[in-house]
Amino acid sequence: MKLKNVTVKNFKSLRDFSVSGFQDINLIYGLNNSGKSNFLKFLNILFSRKEIRRYEEYIDDNGEKKIRTKVDDSLPFYDGNIYEPYIFWKDERSIPIEFKIGLETLNTDFPEYEKIKGKGVLNEKKEKSTLNISGVIKSIDKIKSQIIITEVNISNTIIFKNPTELQNAGIYFDNEKIDKSLKGDQELFDTILDSLSDLFSLIDCDRHFSKETISHDIDILNSKKFKSWIYEQYINSDKYDNFQNLVKFINGFAIGSNIIKNSKGLEENISSFPLNDTKIGFTKFSDEFEIMFEINNNRYPLRNFGTGIQQIFYILCRIFETKSKIVLIEELELNLSPTYQELLINNLKSIVSDHAIINQIMFTSHSDYLLRSDYAVYQADIDKEGETKMHKPKISEEQQYRRQLLKTFISKD
Repeated sequence: MKLKNVTVKNFKSLRDFSVSGFQDINLIYGLNNSGKSNFLKFLNILFSRKEIRRYEEYIDDNGEKKIRTKVDDSLPFYDGNIYEPYIFWKDERSIPIEFKIGLETLNTDFPEYEKIKGKGVLNEKKEKSTLNISGVIKSIDKIKSQIIITEVNISNTIIFKNPTELQNAGIYFDNEKIDKSLKGDQELFDTILDSLSDLFSLIDCDRHFSKETISHDIDILNSKKFKSWIYEQYINSDKYDNFQNLVKFINGFAIGSNIIKNSKGLEENISSFPLNDTKIGFTKFSDEFEIMFEINNNRYPLRNFGTGIQQIFYILCRIFETKSKIVLIEELELNLSPTYQELLINNLKSIVSDHAIINQIMFTSHSDYLLRSDYAVYQADIDKEGETKMHKPKISEEQQYRRQLLKTFISKD
């Protein structure tokens, strides 16, 4: 599954926004506050599983009446509510957010493929079909909104239509091109659409590790509980196979000979690089818990390797663990020298081309050094009204000069 095109209106700075032509690797380039993160966050919010929050009264141990919140956060992406303030253009909540998303997938990857094969749903003349989803997001109150799907088509054959814009209402597989045996099959439709829940995984720019004490049963991997999550994979017998596979995946981080050749000092630098022949252990300093790397028969704490190595390690772990097919990364270049930017992006390209874990990456950056021609580059700009537009840029002579200067600096430093 890959994203091909996006149209959205009235989401934050994406007032009247459209972009297409995405490839396996996609750079969203631009100045600070140009709307790059808004684009990633829209995709993440839209396809994240939705919530229903219920409030109930209870009596505490002191006999006092209080209110608590019960959350069901396992709903499909197109059901339930979005609990996010300030997602509407200039916070004008009376105007709905509109969207249309185009996705491409192998026919054989559709859930219930055997049931819909030969029934006029898929583009049988090709290996792939396009799945187009249109809908709106309507405000309910100051923090709560509701997503409503209005139309879904596969390769221009409509499989769902909701002209009333009412949630959980519509017409299923009622199309003259589709076999009549599928007409009205809401369960089949829900199976197809629910397979897109959590399609995107966002690695935001908060990648600074905290001091940690050991915590168990960490279900969500984030930078604040990162060390505890890895320890849980190691110590829990049910998860140890996952830990071994993680180490194997980390060991696949490749440092190309051409980069070593063209980067003075890198060969000596990588002699202490912890992500080759990775050996992970754990220790405790006072009440602080730490990951340890073994290098040349010596053990070193993760914090000794600086924020750049920590970031690469964290990004690789997040990609390994994700259940999503498309990964979104904010500010890929954080804490990374140009050489290590190149190392990371080259490895991400290899991971995507393998298709074993993820199918597509989109990342934002301010770095001229990442303005390359071997993946798609988009530039985000914002006008005086605060509206974001995105286009494929023509790399300026100044940008080309800065990139070449960095390459020269790397080779001669």
